[in-house]
Amino acid sequence: MPITALPSDALSLVLAQLCLVRDIKRAKRTCRAFRDAAAEAERKHRLVCFEGHKNEVLSVATSPDCRIITASRDMTINVWRDGACERTSQSHEHIVRAVAVLRGGARFVSGSPDGTVKLWSLDGVLERTFAVRSEALCVAALPDGVHFVVGLGVGNGGELRLYHVDGTLVHAFTAHTPRKPAHKGHAVRAVAVTPDGQHIISGSNDMSIKVWSVASKSLVSDCTGHTSAVHAVAAMPDGQRILSGGDDSVRVWLCGTIEITFWLHRYRVNALVALPDNQHALSGSDDRTVKLFNVNDGAIRRTFKHHTDWVRSLALLPDGLRFVSGSSDGTARIAEHGFAFEPDPAWVEAEAKREAERRAYAYLARLTGQQYGANKPPPAAPAPAAPAPAASSALDAFFDEDEHVPPAATPDAPADAPAPDSPSEEEQMAQAISNSLNDPTSMRRRQRCWRRWWWRWWLRRAQSRRKIVDD
Repeated sequence: MPITALPSDALSLVLAQLCLVRDIKRAKRTCRAFRDAAAEAERKHRLVCFEGHKNEVLSVATSPDCRIITASRDMTINVWRDGACERTSQSHEHIVRAVAVLRGGARFVSGSPDGTVKLWSLDGVLERTFAVRSEALCVAALPDGVHFVVGLGVGNGGELRLYHVDGTLVHAFTAHTPRKPAHKGHAVRAVAVTPDGQHIISGSNDMSIKVWSVASKSLVSDCTGHTSAVHAVAAMPDGQRILSGGDDSVRVWLCGTIEITFWLHRYRVNALVALPDNQHALSGSDDRTVKLFNVNDGAIRRTFKHHTDWVRSLALLPDGLRFVSGSSDGTARIAEHGFAFEPDPAWVEAEAKREAERRAYAYLARLTGQQYGANKPPPAAPAPAAPAPAASSALDAFFDEDEHVPPAATPDAPADAPAPDSPSEEEQMAQAISNSLNDPTSMRRRQRCWRRWWWRWWLRRAQSRRKIVDD
């Protein structure tokens, strides 16, 4: 049984481990099954990795129908759906710092240092432009669906403005006033709204977090304690606790006082998102990681390392099971955080598909075990462990499967049994899988070593000849 006889979805996941998937897909003389599986592997990769921007992805937002909006330093806004870019909007004259989706999912707002905030429909129509006459560094939408708040730079003294979608300026909060009269103010770097829409949270360059009342337009509490500018704020679902990040710490606030401080990252924290269970949150940092942690004790549940540069923004998808992260590497990626809160139909369907993939790879693991020594004793049963979060992908489940599925036992053949004329179909399949997974990597490693050795030998030879000529 050749490897090409595998189901296309299983073969595509196997090929995803190879470094030359794109070359296999483009080769004209490649087996059709391999070429189709490589195309499927690349398509699955595009469903979770959006690579349309030419520069940093500074902000991400999600709509109720699972569309993703990304804002970039290349002055564009992309709307993604099912792994493809539906449309690209380029109306700002400067980098796009922030995006936020209004409740209902039909419209979103974008802010830029060009001094404007723009109201868009998801169909790509520009409905209104708000002239804020200063850098719009952050935006957040209120739950009523018709109001949003904008955090401004130092041009207007670091104001926090509340707008209506019809263009009305509802109120301008004197957010973060300077400590010295000669200073103009401090830029508002982060803004968030509590789930009930009654309070607005702002973080600034003055290293403080302020909580404002929407009804009375007054300051409720002032939280100080960070050692550098505050770049991220978030409200927990209960509306009582606040998360903030700016230096390499994440702080939990309750009623204006520090409840606890967590040192989760090595560098600055740029983004925070609270999960619906009111117990966990996600943080993104300049150390290129996203961390899932418990807000009660600071325990890190998972660390995601799927970006190659700073993580600039985070957003939770509507199903509550996945999140999207934007990075300075120019991509936005979707990942599962691994905590399920309620049986959602979309989650149940995805889980069923993941279970089918796990079974397919369990079968492959058994075949691989036969190939690498059927006479070895089966491994000891693993010790029971605490339940861990779900695997981030079916590939993780496949590579963990070898530890749990013992190789199939092979009965001893009698002494007078005739020797087999040719290997069985299962052995041929296992050999093909082994060659496809191991040979290309080892071959490239040998080639790199050979080229490095040859280059060093040539340099030494040239240096020795030059020395002889000089002498």
